[in-house]
Amino acid sequence: MRTSHRQIRKRILDAKSKISDEEFFSSRAYNGYLTDLAEAATKRYKRPLRVRVVADHDDDTVAFTDYHGIYINACNHITWSLPTRLLRSMSLEGFNAHECGHNLFTDNRIWNSYFSKLEKGKFYPKMPDGLDSMQKLHARDILEAVLDETDTVPYQVIMSVAHALQNILEDGYVDARYSYEFPGSPAKGIALNNLRFADTVPEISEMINRKYYDHSIVLNLLIQYIRAHEVNNLSGYTGEFIDKLYQYIPLVDECVYDDDARSRCETVSKILIDLWPMMQRCFDALRDKQKQAQQQAQQQKGVGSGSGSGGVPTPGQSGSGDDEDDSTALRDQRQGGKQTGLLIGKRLNQHALHRTDGRIFYNSRLPTEPINLSVGLLIDESGSMCSNDRITRARATAIVIQDFCESLGIPLLVVGHTAWSSHVELFSYSDFDTYDKNNRYRLMDMSARDCNRDGAALRFVAEKLSKQTSEVKILMIICDGQPNDDGYSGSAAEADLRGIKLEYARKGVKIYAAAIGEDRPRIERIYGDGYLDITNLQELPVMLTNLIVRSLPR
Repeated sequence: MRTSHRQIRKRILDAKSKISDEEFFSSRAYNGYLTDLAEAATKRYKRPLRVRVVADHDDDTVAFTDYHGIYINACNHITWSLPTRLLRSMSLEGFNAHECGHNLFTDNRIWNSYFSKLEKGKFYPKMPDGLDSMQKLHARDILEAVLDETDTVPYQVIMSVAHALQNILEDGYVDARYSYEFPGSPAKGIALNNLRFADTVPEISEMINRKYYDHSIVLNLLIQYIRAHEVNNLSGYTGEFIDKLYQYIPLVDECVYDDDARSRCETVSKILIDLWPMMQRCFDALRDKQKQAQQQAQQQKGVGSGSGSGGVPTPGQSGSGDDEDDSTALRDQRQGGKQTGLLIGKRLNQHALHRTDGRIFYNSRLPTEPINLSVGLLIDESGSMCSNDRITRARATAIVIQDFCESLGIPLLVVGHTAWSSHVELFSYSDFDTYDKNNRYRLMDMSARDCNRDGAALRFVAEKLSKQTSEVKILMIICDGQPNDDGYSGSAAEADLRGIKLEYARKGVKIYAAAIGEDRPRIERIYGDGYLDITNLQELPVMLTNLIVRSLPR
């Protein structure tokens, strides 16, 4: 055991404890306690399963697993709504047990097959049985809509509803299976969380009055039923939403107790098909929102968003009016062939006739000399990166930069890093001069993990970059907070990072830090003129690719 469970339980029951709940639940001892419980349940695995508990009131994350470890925010809205430390601890044990259940019982291979087939216009493992003539038409319409590239809204709704149904049913199965296999305190925690969560779902009439999408109301009722076996209907509503729930209950009850995930796949398909008319009701509203977003994006591109901190221009500031075309032009210049996106040109680009800005021409160009630039990308994979889709955005940015640099022949190094108990773990996703077809797939393994000990990781990447023969060497860091690991935090860690930045600046390595969290003042204090303020995460890929463009030797 990593800690004394007797002492932990004593502290849980200590009503006069001077330590706050935030401090207690995020302590090493309590982390060790939950890790012991997790490993006891998942001992069939030949690798350790670490549990990371944080206490962040600003983080909307509850809990998740990446199948390497478990992340829990002790200050999540479910746990923190409970009045005592005992109940809160029971809640955290419940979330820990739930994520252990996914590690033990969720068949990701089956679900990957389901969504892969659905994206290709097929139901997995087969077209559902027992469909009437109208449902068969709905099934055909769904599969055709998924493949229709001219209108993305139906695809987005279909996939989001399918994912929601998968989560609802799989969570129900995992909770039931885990509670049966491991009765006791964790199972009580699961039940407590489910009841409390169901209480947070709005009442039916409230959802109707607040104009929830019709299919969303049905999904919320399903969540309540699976978690608490009842729904919040104090107003006594009767109508199509309740009717749909009663229609689905027999399907749901059967599949959540079936060990074969394919039964839940078929149930997802049946409910998806039946919900199709409801889903269609929101298409026009979503299309309007999509148009508004596109118009706003065009307006922002035309006006520009001003300059960012640290003297690095933000998208739209170059004066060209189209930053995307800057990158395209560089690619064309490097590779030869077409220079596309021109207002005036010798040839008409048939694939660009949809554009409304007149950039529908192209010219032929001869290739130029190789670009004399090397790029390093260091990505924070600490546990807090799970908040607000930060790790998702970082992963997407890495893929964009990977594709961008590969197309231009720019040597690229991509490394992720995390740490625990003074041990630094580095993940090499792409190395200089070693592009291969598997790079982008390795990047998909990027995950929020443990702590961050930035100095060792930064020095490793900076040293490799300094040995490149390129004229220009830039190192970009994506992080959401200052270093935080055992014996490495605060002013001492800041001083270490400033020293590394200065040391490698003398070796020709320019370091930039993209701050994507709430700890921006400290990051700016560390990196100074290399600080990038990324308030809007959607701008991250554009910001960093434009930084590469503007760093090119002239």
